[in-house]
Amino acid sequence: MADVASTKIEIWSGFAVWDFKPKKGRVVGRVDDVKGKRDGTEVGLPGAEGIDYLVLSADSPFRTYLLGVEWHLHASVRISPNVEWVDYHDPALGKDVVPRVTFYWTW
Repeated sequence: MADVASTKIEIWSGFAVWDFKPKKGRVVGRVDDVKGKRDGTEVGLPGAEGIDYLVLSADSPFRTYLLGVEWHLHASVRISPNVEWVDYHDPALGKDVVPRVTFYWTW
């Protein structure tokens, strides 16, 4: 883990929400770009493979995209099908795609 201390992490993120039908439905999108730099060379994010809900490769910088639609079934119940994909800068790692359905309920 000595490399972690000498790795500079550069991250930018953008997020957008469009309420196409206020309090009934919306579209959400997010983009994150993550680069590690060690001794002037681009590397991945140290420890990225240890994230439980989205296992990433720590071997390459990457960009993640999230796109989803949220429906308000009731004032306190929402459901949101969404997809998250990871595009690695190293073509040998390919892409990771994770479809999800998020359920949100308040009481």
